[in-house]
Amino acid sequence: MKENGKFYGVEHFELMQKIFQRFLNKLVITPHILSEINMLSRKVKEPHFSAYFSKVVEQLQKCREETIELKVILKNGHTRLIQFGFTDIALVELAKREKWAILTDEFDMYRIFSQIIPVINFSNVATREIYRV
Repeated sequence: MKENGKFYGVEHFELMQKIFQRFLNKLVITPHILSEINMLSRKVKEPHFSAYFSKVVEQLQKCREETIELKVILKNGHTRLIQFGFTDIALVELAKREKWAILTDEFDMYRIFSQIIPVINFSNVATREIYRV
C-alpha cells in the first residue's frame, strides 16, 4: 500500500506485528488512531482486505484505549494543530502526561517532538529490520 509517497508492504505489516507482540501489554490506542486506521485500512483492496482487517482487529483487541480532553489538545494552538493535526497532538499530549514513547513514520513529528518525549521513527526501525542495514 502506498500512503503519502511511502510504500508499505507485507514486510512492514509483519514488522508491526512483531512490535505489537513485543509490547503487547503496553500498547495504547486513541479514538483518533482508530479513525485513521479505519481510513487507511479502506485503501487495502480485496482479495487482501478481509484477511488484513481481521488481523488488525485481532491486534487492536490487545490494546488499551486512552483519551485526552479536547481542551488539552487545543492548548497547542493553531500552528501546531495545522502542522500535525488532532491525532498527532493528542498522542503527544498523552505521551507527555503518561511518560510514554510514540512510534511514528512522520519525520517531522519525530524531529520536533523527540526533543520533548521519546519518539521512535518507524522508518528507521523498518530500514534496520527489513533491509538489515
